[in-house]
Parts: sequence; C-alpha cells; structure tokens
Amino acid sequence: MLISDYRVKTPEVKEEFDRAGIHTLDSKGFNDPIAWENAVQEIADQVDVIYLHIDIDIDILKATYIPMFSSVFETPGGNDIDVVMRSIQTVMKTGKVQAYGVYNTVFDTEGYGYETTTLTGMKLIAAGIDAWKHYPAK
Repeated sequence: MLISDYRVKTPEVKEEFDRAGIHTLDSKGFNDPIAWENAVQEIADQVDVIYLHIDIDIDILKATYIPMFSSVFETPGGNDIDVVMRSIQTVMKTGKVQAYGVYNTVFDTEGYGYETTTLTGMKLIAAGIDAWKHYPAK
C-alpha cells in the first residue's frame, strides 16, 4: 500500500503505517512526477492488482477545488487539480489497476459550491478512466 499527501502526520500515525508495512510519500514527493512514478512503480512491481482510491474531501486538493468541504472542514495545503490528475494517470498507466474509486465527490445540489466540487470530482474520475490501460473483466 502507498499512501501519499495525507495531512494527519503525527508520530502515532507514522508508527501505525510503518507497523502495517504501508509506504508513504510526502507532499513534496507527490508533487514531483519522478518521485511519484518511482514510488508507484515500486509498489506495482510487487503486486498483480492495484486498487486506486482517491478521497477528495478535505486534504488532497486545494480548497478552491472543493468548496463544499473546505467551507466546513478547512485544511491547509492541498494540491492543484493537475497534479492529482497526473498522479492518477501515472497509477493507471501501470496496467495493474483493477478497481478505481473517487470518493466524496458529493453530487449534492443544495450545498455551497456544489458546482465546483462536482466538476472537480468529474475531472478526477475522467482522468483515471481516460488513462486506464485495462478495464477489469465483467
């Protein structure tokens, strides 16, 4: 497992990740295309199948891309959408992704900033589908 660009970076969380054998990559590495590709390829070389899970709610993206969440749960930092889309495509291009999920896209038409949040979710979903080398069997 590879977890990257997570915001809760306490020593206890890092210890839990280490104990579970989870690889981590910090925000700087996530934003460096070569470091990201190397980390993804290291995992891809060890597995037959990848499940790519993207959770867009409060930390992977800059607040401007997810106003429905950032108005409630403000988290400093976050990435530009182009960085996240590129990172998704890097994982997809391994040819090992068999399951892909983009979570907390919230297609709620009542919340503040829903149009932007929904469009962000759609862009991330499309980035993965567009780069998916091998769709899983039905």
